[in-house]
Parts: sequence; structure tokens; C-alpha cells
Amino acid sequence: MGRNFLVIEPEEGIAVLKGLASSARISMLKLLHEKGPMNVNEIAAVLSLPQSTVS
Repeated sequence: MGRNFLVIEPEEGIAVLKGLASSARISMLKLLHEKGPMNVNEIAAVLSLPQSTVS
């Protein structure tokens, strides 16, 4: 899989940056990047998070 980068200008993308400020969200993004598509229950099991948190 090739490398993809998200480039965000801080002044223009503040909402995106705030959304990524959660360690759980960052863990989910890393997991999906490594494993590919997964459903909510699979993500919750791998990361040991409640399904409601993953949702």
C-alpha cells in the first residue's frame, strides 16, 4: 500500500485537527490503515474499546 498523507493548514482545518485530538481516533485510523476495512465490532475487539466509543 502506498503512503498517503493528509496535509492540513492549521488555520483552515481546525475542526479536523480537533477531531484527531483523541488517542482512540488516532488508534482507529492506524488500525484501519494497517488492516484495511473493518466493522465496528472488530475494531472494538482489537483495540479493547467499548463498541459505543468506536461508533
